[in-house]
Amino acid sequence: MSKQYFKKISFVFVANNEYAWMNNYASHPVAKHLEKNIFRIYFSTRDILNKSYGTFLDIDILEPNKILNISNKPIIAPGSSGFFDDCGAQICSYVNHNNKEYLYYSGWNIHTTVPFKTYLGLAICDTKDEKFIKKYNIPIMDRTHEEPLSIGWVNVIYHEDKFKMWYEYNTKWEYINGKWEYFFDIRYAESNDGINFNRNIATCITPTFEEKAISRPSVLIDDGIYKMWYCYKVNGKYRIGYAESKDGINWNRKDDLLMFDKSEEVWDSEELSYPYIFKHNNEIFMLCNGNHYGKTGFGIFKLDNKIKGI
Repeated sequence: MSKQYFKKISFVFVANNEYAWMNNYASHPVAKHLEKNIFRIYFSTRDILNKSYGTFLDIDILEPNKILNISNKPIIAPGSSGFFDDCGAQICSYVNHNNKEYLYYSGWNIHTTVPFKTYLGLAICDTKDEKFIKKYNIPIMDRTHEEPLSIGWVNVIYHEDKFKMWYEYNTKWEYINGKWEYFFDIRYAESNDGINFNRNIATCITPTFEEKAISRPSVLIDDGIYKMWYCYKVNGKYRIGYAESKDGINWNRKDDLLMFDKSEEVWDSEELSYPYIFKHNNEIFMLCNGNHYGKTGFGIFKLDNKIKGI
């Protein structure tokens, strides 16, 4: 089977104190097509207190290093003190359905027994007014008896008359070498309305002993095959992986198919993380972060040789 060679197009953006709420970081990019070759890239940034905000910028995908427009205010902000998202609201996934835009985000809190807990929130926009409003002041996916720990980042698509979600679940914490380490796998859920999800249907991808965490799934249906890109953590650094499925539930990992050029650039010289895949004009593009979980910003790659899959 052919390799997937992702060629770097360009570094795109990192926050550098543009606004009080945009002090640093540009993580978890998500693409929305506007017109022609113009895309809106939603991403998360942080203020000086390390609280996360969701915002966007616009680029021409043919010249992505030239920012056409950047929002001067957040579209999603942390909730009030004590709310599930009072330490941050990090954008995960975007769906446009029936003239409404669904923006899924990870709300998080700092805790004392473990470093953090995360929950899934939702903001909805009527496409006429272009303003995202949080659906609730509580998560749409919280802890349950079956899943008592955190829900991490998700990827949602609308397919076959339902919302299909792949989500991170925090399976456990372990205290290793003087610090708490998190463990995440990838699971599947689905919904008729994009709000109420039937979850824990299946565990899709489980980390190996060396990996500890599988993170930020991004799913594309291509040639009738479900294709997932994600990142996995080994020795404290993220790498990007790949898997395929015939039904979106049972997956085969094929990490060794991926190829990236070794980078000497400051932003991605050590690791690649948090991929987001999208198609445009029959070409496949990847947005992703580099070093330090988005602290050095994000860039864009393009698949140079399309593979056939299973």
